[in-house]
Amino acid sequence: MLTDGAVVKDNKGKRQDTISLELVETDVEIINKFKKEINSNSSLYFNKRKNRDKGTYTLSFCSNQMSNDLSKYGIVQNKTYITEHLPQVPEEFMVPFIRGIIDGDGSLYFSGNCWHCSITSYSENILNELQSEIS
Repeated sequence: MLTDGAVVKDNKGKRQDTISLELVETDVEIINKFKKEINSNSSLYFNKRKNRDKGTYTLSFCSNQMSNDLSKYGIVQNKTYITEHLPQVPEEFMVPFIRGIIDGDGSLYFSGNCWHCSITSYSENILNELQSEIS
């Protein structure tokens, strides 16, 4: 949710907040597992852009409770520009958490006889915190 999720608040108070998760089509099984885990009957939306090889699946649903729960971890509306720190993650979950960040906003590639890892973030603080965790 930190990298590929979104929260849209209803500032007028007329409806519940919308939570969405968008993943590349080859990861549709992850969205289906998440959908089952939260007992959602929402449909998946498929989007295929002309300039991309693969499409994406998006699951969207309304939940003020989940919106409030996610906000404790910095997953808020416009999180890309607002969230300045990694959430507090128990040590035993830090490695899979970092793998998830790389999967969502990073890449691994081989060049010049060595492996490279690249992570993109709007927040320099988040990147510095990730670097400290990895070092």
